[in-house]
Amino acid sequence: MKDLSQELEKLSHYYDSEMIIDKYTMRPVYEFIHKKTGNKYIYRLSMTDLKDFGPGVVRMFEELKMMIRDEKLNDLGL
Repeated sequence: MKDLSQELEKLSHYYDSEMIIDKYTMRPVYEFIHKKTGNKYIYRLSMTDLKDFGPGVVRMFEELKMMIRDEKLNDLGL
């Protein structure tokens, strides 16, 4: 997988994002807000993801990119 910061940089064209710490679990939570639609996407990192940015983080990026693709297709009327 590419570097996490590179992926976040690419997504920054479409999403405002921030990482917060859940006060109950003390785990990082990524919150993405789509700049155009205002839709929110929240992802809570698992312990596996914390160790090596595992499959959950890869899935998060894939889902966010899929949402961008869907929006572009909608804009084209497809």
